Amino acid sequence: MHSVAADPEKDTLPAMIRYTEFKPRQIHNSPFRIPGFEIREMYSLYANELIIGSYQQVDDKFVFPDSDEDYGQRLLLKDKYNRILFTSAGSQDTYLFEPHFFKANGSKTIVFCQMAFEYYLGGSVYIYEKGSMKYIGELDIESNRMDLPLIEILKIHEQGEKLIFTFDRDSLLLNPGGEGERLIPNNHVHYTYDQQKLQLHL
Repeated sequence: MHSVAADPEKDTLPAMIRYTEFKPRQIHNSPFRIPGFEIREMYSLYANELIIGSYQQVDDKFVFPDSDEDYGQRLLLKDKYNRILFTSAGSQDTYLFEPHFFKANGSKTIVFCQMAFEYYLGGSVYIYEKGSMKYIGELDIESNRMDLPLIEILKIHEQGEKLIFTFDRDSLLLNPGGEGERLIPNNHVHYTYDQQKLQLHL
């Protein structure tokens, strides 16, 4: 009987951990207010609260902190003392900016905000960990069907210090709604985040 030599590189790879979607408690009728800010959704996120909403224009003009380059629906994180800990960039003219929450065994929570105009546009990715929120980038990709949003085909895994975003579809729309929009085969297309940069691999 011949023994098979172990692959040392394979043996040293960290285990692949899958993130699963969960629904945090949604907060209704909160007394919390921000002047000039319309709150659309609010969620309890461990010791803090996550808010989705937008600043309102006055006389059809942007009001600070909105500007011509930074406006629209945003994600905010506040603590129990009503201090704003994090404010995302605005999603501009998107009709949809919908948060989805993923967790595994560790302390990280991944927040993916699905975006859409008349069609789906991929979305923004954030990491919530130890009471703080961090924006890591955009998944500028969609499914090959207009009625099937990215959130329905998105899979998130962690391997060591790396996050891996894959898509359960045989073909994908790259740069949806933008210049260079094109349909590509899903030959192991994925994004990785290595604690510094979110990168697309085709």
